[in-house]
Amino acid sequence: MIALILFDTSPVPYGACLVQMFLVFHLEVVESFLFTLMACDRYIAVIYPFRYPQLVTGRTVFAGILLSNVISAMPNTVYMIFVTELSFCRTNVLPYCFCDYATMVLVSCTENPKYLSLLSTTATTFGVGPLTIIFFSYIKIVYAALKISSAEGKKKVFNVLITHLLVVLLFYLPLMTAFILPGIGVKLSAEAYNTLVMVATIVPPMMNPIIYSFRNKEIKNGIKKIFMRKRTIPEINNRM
Repeated sequence: MIALILFDTSPVPYGACLVQMFLVFHLEVVESFLFTLMACDRYIAVIYPFRYPQLVTGRTVFAGILLSNVISAMPNTVYMIFVTELSFCRTNVLPYCFCDYATMVLVSCTENPKYLSLLSTTATTFGVGPLTIIFFSYIKIVYAALKISSAEGKKKVFNVLITHLLVVLLFYLPLMTAFILPGIGVKLSAEAYNTLVMVATIVPPMMNPIIYSFRNKEIKNGIKKIFMRKRTIPEINNRM
């Protein structure tokens, strides 16, 4: 996207297009699993706080990340095989800002339903499954938080859940809507599909630093100092 903007080079080589497609899909599935691992991490921290150091170690984190990448690569390999079967007799121009599997299927002359059915199956499996685990962990955490006697403890737990849930919903809901509906026969306009995928792909990573930074006391104090300084500087100048 940056290269297109800076150098105005619209054509993308076929090989580079496939690499881009693989990476985008791969990272989306990996991100789905990482959200699930984060939910499990919070579940263990709240439900089993004394066992947390034994259960969540560097080895378990590495194993979770490695497994997420391995599982993600499996369906993406099938996508790459399916893409090579597509034929483009009308046009090879994608009405999209990067190479996207569903867009390539719709532009191609191949009308076999298996190509979009695979997309819906993958989105349902890697979307509904992790989302169910996330919500289950949230329910358990909320139930445990309600038993906490201190109001400060409850506030801390709910703040963590709300910020995580916000990012999760911004990621899952647009992607699941964009990928599942075409596979079950519901046609989306190019603008609607592009908007849903772009929101899920770009907005959560942009919001992550903002959402999680505002939970950091040092960053909060730094922001307060910046604004307080801006308010006091004019007063000092007026007095001088």
